Amino acid sequence: MKLADEHDKEFQTKYSTDLDTALIFSGLFSAVASAFVIQIEPQLAPPNTSKIIVIVQCLLYASLFTTLLAALLAVLGKQW
Repeated sequence: MKLADEHDKEFQTKYSTDLDTALIFSGLFSAVASAFVIQIEPQLAPPNTSKIIVIVQCLLYASLFTTLLAALLAVLGKQW
């Protein structure tokens, strides 16, 4: 029983640290992605709308959504 408790404690410590790292990375990446979204937003005005700008904007929003989802899952994992 002592060996199992020791293994569980190591497992919990390792994954708690990994989830903390994932949360930090998610926060930094979402801040950078948000900055890019803010910079590209004015270029979506009707006279200047280009397909490439719309595609880049969609990719930025997808990356922001994915990062926020990863942060949510990391928080849920830490609470579990």
